[in-house]
Amino acid sequence: MLLVLLALTLTAGTLLLPGCGQNTGETERPPEPLANTSVESQDIKLLADFQNQTLFSRGHRVYFDALKTQGAANVSSGEGLSVYKGGINEVPDPSFEGSGWKLNPGAAIDTGLASYGTKSLRLSGDGSVAVLAQMVAMPHVVSADYFDLITSETLQTSRTMTFDQSCVQGASGALKVRMTAYDAAGNRLGEQISMVDLSQAEWNRNHGFTYIFPDGIASYRIEIISEGFTGACNLDAFLSEPRDFSTPYFDGDSDNCLWVTAATPQAFHAEHNVFTGRKMVKLVLVALLAFFIGTASLFLCVRGILRRKWWLAVLPPLLTLPLIPILLISAGVTAMPGFWPLSLSLPASRLEPDRLYFYRITSIDAEGRESPPSSEYRVKTGWLERGILLGWIQDTEAAGYRIYRGEASYSQDQVMEIKGGQIQSAQDNGDGWSPGSPPIEIAADTGVPHASRSLRPTPDIRISNGRLGFDPAEDFWVTGEVEFDFTNAQPFRPASFFEIGDPGVEAQFAVSTRFFPPWGDETSHIILIKGGVSGQVDTPWDELPIFQPGSVIRYVAAQLFTPNGNLPAGVHLWYRIDQGEVRHFTYPNTEPLGGTPYIHISKRYFYDEFGNNSICRSFAIVQGKIDDAKIGAVMGPGTVPDRLSALVANSATP
Repeated sequence: MLLVLLALTLTAGTLLLPGCGQNTGETERPPEPLANTSVESQDIKLLADFQNQTLFSRGHRVYFDALKTQGAANVSSGEGLSVYKGGINEVPDPSFEGSGWKLNPGAAIDTGLASYGTKSLRLSGDGSVAVLAQMVAMPHVVSADYFDLITSETLQTSRTMTFDQSCVQGASGALKVRMTAYDAAGNRLGEQISMVDLSQAEWNRNHGFTYIFPDGIASYRIEIISEGFTGACNLDAFLSEPRDFSTPYFDGDSDNCLWVTAATPQAFHAEHNVFTGRKMVKLVLVALLAFFIGTASLFLCVRGILRRKWWLAVLPPLLTLPLIPILLISAGVTAMPGFWPLSLSLPASRLEPDRLYFYRITSIDAEGRESPPSSEYRVKTGWLERGILLGWIQDTEAAGYRIYRGEASYSQDQVMEIKGGQIQSAQDNGDGWSPGSPPIEIAADTGVPHASRSLRPTPDIRISNGRLGFDPAEDFWVTGEVEFDFTNAQPFRPASFFEIGDPGVEAQFAVSTRFFPPWGDETSHIILIKGGVSGQVDTPWDELPIFQPGSVIRYVAAQLFTPNGNLPAGVHLWYRIDQGEVRHFTYPNTEPLGGTPYIHISKRYFYDEFGNNSICRSFAIVQGKIDDAKIGAVMGPGTVPDRLSALVANSATP
């Protein structure tokens, strides 16, 4: 009876809201019994129906507070889990709601037409050449050489400018949006221009340009210029961001966004220090010293025994014993006491060897307000590579930073204060820490609206496995639906679907879609990621076509530790785009994840190059083996909750 009730409950929301969030063209229908398939309700460790805002685990309803959503993530009834890419809109008054623009003749604020908010910029041309409007002030741009090549090129030396446009019929001439770079003395270094499309009578997103900044830049300015322009156009929703991700527009008035003065530092990164030649010299000297002391002590001890001078036999070992801990500390074999100078230690760090540390960072503005924390970055120390190098893109309005460290994921309990907003790197050698935890992300502004930039915090969507009873050491499979449905975005920018694993042992099982420019093309790929306790990570992949807004990927990712029928042991991925064919690829990875698993849904990193917004309709984890019949059932018509409820109903049928 319980199984039948579960099946009815899972389908009720979909029947009450047919077609909500659906762009697939399918005809929805109640789930039917499916032959030769069986899933027990206890096998479904988690079924999240985000469209209808219901969670089930092992046959029981789970309250939504079990799902931890922070940052730019929101569950909307009838739509799903909306996951927005974090980032910064650097335009202080992007939708003309405040006073961030200087308006010249021919420019005015229009309160009757807007693509976002209640106002837009109305531009009227008389055929002259003139600057109609300009941004009063734009944040300084800082270049740095800390990060690797692709990060520095993608994130630090470029900006993407986009905006909305709408022109009256008959507009002619040229209307330009220009970004100009200046050095510290105010000298012009270069510019980039985007032409307003005067033929667009309805609101349309102009994707503008990506500007690669020249060396020596200290600031930049946005100007709107008429060159023989006649007629009228409205511009709105300006977005300038330090990453070429083509983000759909946002500002501090958007859902899950904040107006801030000092924003969360972008591209936070941590890595252990490298084994340098200087350390090699230290290692050789310590080894020679240890060899000399050991050899001399042994020689004197043997000499004393042979000559029956017991004081000579005993004294050298007694004198050597106190030197042993000194040598061990210097070599980094044992923990370094607080009074020991770092310069006398080979690792030059008080951090423990072979241990994972987890870091996050915030900005502090001049008023002492703290930004939401960054996404987490973890790094594992070695014996000699024990110092941790931390880096980030300097925030233009920051007066300082706080770096948080912990030994468990999202459980940072120590803080290090960094004074000075110009700093963009630090080193953790174990000193300078005090008790402290990152602020809890809340949907409250930390700055003055329209006088500061806007921030969309990085999303974090997790659920504790303590409620689920999921065992990653046994066969399991994951299924769900992800929709790309942001009408003001370019047709395709990818996202991560899920990540399961234990950060304490650096193991993970995940699926994501990404661009990989280093692979030599601009093709998007869907990637099946599997890393085990050994640290080895396998990433089989398949090429994807260009998505259109509203496209849906349905997927099944499985771990089989032993073969099942015609399916070999290893990791598998089946996926289908809209009503296309079901594609499948596999890789023979059967290494256990190990540790205590955690579940992240629609996870985001800055490493997810071009990671964009998406809607997660549903997500499920099922314990047990997958087979062709279950794949056919889940990939059939209807939603994933429909199909899983049909499998449960079928297993409950006598």
